[in-house]
Parts: sequence; C-alpha cells; structure tokens
Amino acid sequence: MKLLNLKISNFKGIRSFELPLNGGSAIVSGTNGAGKTSLFDAYSWLLFGKDSAGRSETNFEVKPYGSSGLTVEVTGQFEHNGKTFTLGRRLAEKFAKINGDGEADRKPKNEYTYFIDGVPKPKAQYTAYIADICPEETFRLLSDPDYFAGKTDWRTRRKMLLDFFGNTNDRTIIQKHAEEIGELITLIGCKSVQDYKIMSQAERKKVMEDMDGIPARVDEAEKAKPTDLPTEDDGAKLGLLTLRKQTLEQQICDTENGLEVQKQRGVIAELQAEFATRKAEYAMQMTGIKELDEAREQEARLKGNISQTEYEMRIIRAENDRLQNCRAKLLEEYRAISASAFDEASAQCPTCGREYPEKKKQEMRSAFNRRKAGDLEINKTKGLAAREQIQACNDRLTELGAELDGYNQALRQTEDDIARLNSTKSIPFEETADAQALQSRIQREKQTLSDISNDKALCISRWRQEIADLDAELSAIQRRMASAEQVKQQDRRIAQLKAQAKELGKRRAELEHGIELAERFEQIRLTEIEESVNQQFTYARFKLFNRQLNGGIAECCEVTVDGIPYTTNLNTAAKANAGLDIINVISARMGITAPIWLDGAESVVKYLPVEAQTIQLAVDGGSDQLRIYVEE
Repeated sequence: MKLLNLKISNFKGIRSFELPLNGGSAIVSGTNGAGKTSLFDAYSWLLFGKDSAGRSETNFEVKPYGSSGLTVEVTGQFEHNGKTFTLGRRLAEKFAKINGDGEADRKPKNEYTYFIDGVPKPKAQYTAYIADICPEETFRLLSDPDYFAGKTDWRTRRKMLLDFFGNTNDRTIIQKHAEEIGELITLIGCKSVQDYKIMSQAERKKVMEDMDGIPARVDEAEKAKPTDLPTEDDGAKLGLLTLRKQTLEQQICDTENGLEVQKQRGVIAELQAEFATRKAEYAMQMTGIKELDEAREQEARLKGNISQTEYEMRIIRAENDRLQNCRAKLLEEYRAISASAFDEASAQCPTCGREYPEKKKQEMRSAFNRRKAGDLEINKTKGLAAREQIQACNDRLTELGAELDGYNQALRQTEDDIARLNSTKSIPFEETADAQALQSRIQREKQTLSDISNDKALCISRWRQEIADLDAELSAIQRRMASAEQVKQQDRRIAQLKAQAKELGKRRAELEHGIELAERFEQIRLTEIEESVNQQFTYARFKLFNRQLNGGIAECCEVTVDGIPYTTNLNTAAKANAGLDIINVISARMGITAPIWLDGAESVVKYLPVEAQTIQLAVDGGSDQLRIYVEE
C-alpha cells in the first residue's frame, strides 16, 4: 500500500498542511517543533484514532492547544493492489444548551465523521474497511521501524517470529542428531518430545514419592513384628507337652478304672526301649550340624555383601574417573577463555571497511570482556560442582572400603568356625538334651507308678495340676508360634518393599535418562529455531533464549545488532536499520507493504533499502516551515 496524498487541518499544532507524495518516498524537514512528528500522528489518527505512539485521544490532544470550535480533519489518499481510495476522519465540536443555563454555559461535545471515498460511513464500517486491507497491529508494525523491536511486548515478538519462521519437527531434529539423542525416537512413541518430557516428569515425581515412602513402610513392618518369639525347642516341646497331656488324661481315666498300674509299667518299658534306640541312632551321627548350617549361611551372606560392595565401589570409581576427566576439560576451557583477547581487526565497519571510532571500539571491547567474564564464571561454577562431586565419590569409597574390611574380617572368622565345627566330635548321648529329657520322663513315670500304687486320689490330683500347668505352657508356645508366623509375614512384606524400591530405582534412572535426553533435545531444537529465525534477516539478530547457569533455558526475545541489544546501547541509525530489516522480512512474509515513517532521519547517514514507500522526518534548523522533498 502507498500514500498518495495527506491533507491535514487543525490537527495538533498544524493549522493546514498537505503532503503530496503520489506514492513516492519523501523527506520532510523542518526545525524542532515545526510539526514533523505531528504528520505521523495525523496519519495514525486518520487510520486508527491514535497517535504514532499508539496512545488514544484520551492521552493526547488532537485539537490545537487552547482552541475551541475548530474542526479537525485529516484526509488521506491511498493506492492498494492497483486500486485508489480515500479515507477521511473529522472531529467537530457541537454545543448543546443545558436547561437553565445561559448561552455562555453551553457545553461542547465532540462529533466524529468518517469518510470512505468522500462518503460518510459509520465508525464500525470505516474500521472494518481499514482492517480488511491490513489489521491495525500489522499496519503499525509495517509503518514504524521502532514498533516491533521497541514498542511490542517481547512475548508478542517472540510468538510472531516462531509462528513465521520457527516451525520444526521433533522427529526430523532427532534423526538429524541421532548419535546424541537417537534413543528419543523409541521413547516418545507417537507423542511429542514435550509431552513425553511432561509425562516422564510426572511419573518420576510419583516414583520418587513412592520411593520416599518405602523406608517408613519398612520401619512400620519392622515395628509390627512381635517380640515374643518361639525358642529353638518350642517345636519339639509342643509335641512332647501335647503327648504328655494326653498321657496324663489317659492315666487319670485308667487309674479311676484300676488299669493304670499295669499300663504305667508298659509306659516305662516303652520309654526305656526308646532311650536305647535313640542312643544307638545317635552313635551313628555327629553333633554340631545345626551350628554348621548356620555358619555356612553366614558365609554365603558375607560373600554376597562383599560382592555387592565391590560392585558399588567399581561404579563409583568409574563415575569418579568421568568427573576427573570433566574437570580436566573445564580447566583447559578456563585457560583457553582466560587467554582469549579482543580481536582488534573486528573493530571495523563490515560495509565500508573503515575503523570504528574509539568510543565504538571501547564499547565492543567492553562487550567482549563482559562475555569473557560470564564464560569464566560459568566455567568456574561447573568446575566447583565437579570438585564437590569428586569429593563425595572419594568419601563414599572410604566408607565402602571400611565396610568391605569388616565383611572380609567376619568372613575369615566364619570360615574358621566352619573348620572347627567340621572337626568337632559328638558329645556322649547321655549328655544331650534329648537323652536327659527321656531320662527325666522315665523317672517321672517311675515316680507316677510309685504314687499310683501308694495313693490313687493324691496321684490323680497331682496329674490334674500338671495338666493345668501343661495347658498354660502349651498356650504360651502356641502364642509364640503365631508370633513367628507374623514375623514371617512382615519379613515377606519387607522383602517385597525392598524389591519394589529396587524396581522403582531402576525406573527412576530410566525416566531421568529420558528427561535428560528430552532436555538436550530442547537445547538443540531451540538453537535450530534461533538459527532458523536469524537466517531470515540481514541486519537484525534475535536472541530467543537465555541459557542459565543451572543449565535451564529461559524464553526471551531480544533484538540485537552486532551483539548490542536494541533497548540498551544501540544508536539511532542502527535501531532504524534494524527496524527496516524487520519490516522488510515481515512485509515479504505477509505479502503486504505500508508507508514507513522514519522519525529522526537526520541521525542516519544511510538507510537499508526497503520495498515500501518511506517518509523521512528530519530536523532542519534553518527552516521554521516544513519542507518536502519527494523522490523521483
């Protein structure tokens, strides 16, 4: 689109002015206050009812200062796609008399009229007509070189650049960098990398919560174990006590029926025969078998502990070696950065080859030194982190070494016990607990026979008391055996929890590896997006991401020229040319042009060439009136 003519009447400080351009570019000059910027304001007010800074009429004065009763009018003739049309906006004051007030107390009211090709139109239709040609934001972006880089929120800038030039395909990037992140193809399946990362992070959080809860659940299971546990001989005692109770009950019955004496003699004979049988069997066996089995179990456990500890030490040593290599590389990088110096040959204009002024060169040196200091600080931070991790590895190796020494010492002692138990001969059968128990029973049965023979009533009373004592002892053994089963249940529960913790740890490692790959992918993708965007521009450059010290990525959208940020130290000419470069690219991308207004043109020696019509506003101290120079 091109501006053919602009007529202004009573707008701000301009009483009457016409800008005849006929679609050509022009330079408008005049002293400060002559109304150059007001031309751009009038153009913006005509199209959008705002000034060139985007302020509405409530924030700037449209009418000449101190005036009353004047009609403000701006008319513009344009050409777009081979079609010529005229737009007009008029502001007139109308006075309405308030009942009861005099003539002098009438209050002015603004009345707006909108024209398309000289025909009055409703505001909505007028606005829609302009928006159909080009939306307001696009109009302003293509008209003002400072709009995109200086006045637009960085998030809006960033979104527009990414929508235009930042389209990337996850799988294409993964395949391009397959050597580094190729595993992601299998991990993400049909999902995007971002969705995979979000899902993995959520699962990792759940896995870590489950892992954190396992120690408490193990402790709960340990505390749930009963303390009153069976003794080693409870199993044998249970059978003996039960049999003894049954025997006593039968003895009472037999005694009451007169058969007990004869039966008691048979019991004694059977016990004596059992004693002789067991003695013969014992002579054929060695004692110490149970202790030997326990010692062998202890030997197997200790060997397992030693193997696990040695494996963990190998893993930590490998990690330590990796950290040492990483730290060595960081030291080499630190020396290289420290030794780097500013390239004086770069302090020349890439266009004309002339050396920059000393101030410019100093700014470039300062920028180089700041980057160098930042790189050194990042390197130092990584180096300190690596050193701390190396120390942690060494500390853990020391702990594991002490544990390994303890396991080896216990293993040697256990092996000595096994050798000793293998060489130990059995003790005499009469000295065993089994033999002594049988002898005691034989003595009790003999005493019972004597008691039955002497006093049947007293014997029955004593047997019943013994049965009561047996019941109490049997109940205690049964409680202890039930406790043993509870202990086994809790041990199974603990084993399940530990196995679960191991599986969770394995899954956590898998997830963290996948997340690390996704984060590396994101860094690669962001780099490619930034490169893709910057390839579109010849003068301006865009920094779309800040890489933080912790390795994270923060979104941004900073315009730079030769590494100098647009919003800080960039001079007027560089800002203008960066804006023109941006307009050129976006205009080509959108397939539309609009007149470009270049305020402060006296500060720019040479503008970048553009396809669009340009209107340069330059200070000329020699004239109080606006002068127009239209290019042929």
